[in-house]
Amino acid sequence: MAMSIVFVGLHPIVVVLACALISLATVLIHRVFFASLSRIPGPKITALTQLWIMYHEFKGDRTIQIDKLHSRYGPVVRVSPVEVSFNNYESLREIYGIKSTFSKSSFYDLFVYYNTRNTFTSLDKPNHSAKKRLVADRYTKSYVMQPSVADKVRGHASAFMKQVSSQGPVLDVYTWLHYYALDSITNHLYGIYGTQTLSAPEHRGIVYDLSGVKHRARLYMLHYFGWAMSLKTQLVSIMRKISGQSTAFHVRGNRLNDYGEVSVSSFRRDQTTKDTISTCSKLFNQIPNNEPAIAAECMDHLVAGVDTTGDAMCILMWRISTPEYTHVQDMLFQELSSIKDAFDPLTRTAPITALDKLPYLDAVIHEAMRWRPPVPMTLFRIVPPTGAVISDHVIPGGTTVGCQAYSLHRVEEVFPNPDLFDPTRWLTEDAAHLTAMRNHFWPFSSGGRMCLGHNLAMVEMKLIVAAVYMHYKTRVTPGVTEESMRMDDQLTSGVPHALSCSLDFVAR
Repeated sequence: MAMSIVFVGLHPIVVVLACALISLATVLIHRVFFASLSRIPGPKITALTQLWIMYHEFKGDRTIQIDKLHSRYGPVVRVSPVEVSFNNYESLREIYGIKSTFSKSSFYDLFVYYNTRNTFTSLDKPNHSAKKRLVADRYTKSYVMQPSVADKVRGHASAFMKQVSSQGPVLDVYTWLHYYALDSITNHLYGIYGTQTLSAPEHRGIVYDLSGVKHRARLYMLHYFGWAMSLKTQLVSIMRKISGQSTAFHVRGNRLNDYGEVSVSSFRRDQTTKDTISTCSKLFNQIPNNEPAIAAECMDHLVAGVDTTGDAMCILMWRISTPEYTHVQDMLFQELSSIKDAFDPLTRTAPITALDKLPYLDAVIHEAMRWRPPVPMTLFRIVPPTGAVISDHVIPGGTTVGCQAYSLHRVEEVFPNPDLFDPTRWLTEDAAHLTAMRNHFWPFSSGGRMCLGHNLAMVEMKLIVAAVYMHYKTRVTPGVTEESMRMDDQLTSGVPHALSCSLDFVAR
């Protein structure tokens, strides 16, 4: 009654605006003081609006900002009205463990290829498990370590070493390591239809589409404003159809889209009875009449394998090429020299069976992925409808929750002096401390949704790092700085800001 009296005689537009402001104020007050998440620590701005986190997502520093929030507010922090970030092992196990009932969020729709869900984009556990069973055996350690598989990767490492000799002494390792990663994963996927970008230019444009440009803004636009981007895509498709061009769509570009389709079709035409090693052969054996599903699954492995492994190898080589960490190269050389007879003088590579026994090489790779994880950002999950208790906090159903590797790898109680690049931390004889580090080590996620390709990635990294540092010392060139190499978020990966890293290779 009192409210009605206040509005008597006012212009209708004024009344509408007043009502809108009152409604908005009610919503904001509820979010900050009365909502289920109101007791979660965090700045008021993140409780009020999602615009704060969206701003940092588009800017490319979401990961760093969330880490700062954890440093200030502790292991549990509210980062938006509907999202909570966690940073301890207890939460990690609850959200991502084998028995977890948390589903993936719609964020992963951005990684659906050929309009078909793959293992990575399956939101619920049953569908994910079914798809994972189709290909999981192609990525076990015993499988990727066998000569028929590992020697293919070794061949690509040899091709990289040839480029160092012919292109050097200065090489942009960001680009060339992504060529190496692309060749390794595509040959694992498509057999003879894999790329050879280390030795031929034909498919190098794919690496540019994947890693040579930043897709962050466009992909976040798709995520938040899908309807508008969908309209734009449809208009572009119509124009391309009118002009007689392909209407196929891939968030990373048409070259990648076409390569994936053509490779699967070509494999089906003449390799299904010849190739028994590749992932494609397994998929055609399991789902022979579902070519779109095979193409979608392989494309997911391709994109993941190039982005993550290529970035990880680049960051490793850069970090140990800076003056304060060149001693790591000397220690690597000392260890590699203990198996010098295992190195082939022609290919300048060693078999993975010999390299896998070297503790310091393993420690260097672990430390590189701890110091700058290839997937540093939050892996989003949705709390089940019944809600959950995580780190003693009651979280209502439907809330977005997650952990990020970047922050887990900087928990000081587990990783003292976390900004220091120190491979020897992984060689500790303190069993309890080593267990704690392994529990928090999260570059490949964990649980049932752990990265399928982590064993193949380790083979790739050990082969190339050993080959390079057995034969060369590397130094940063003047244009490579802390600023050019700072982490720049790209949805899930964290690329060097400059998208380049030129190193000077000095023969030993």
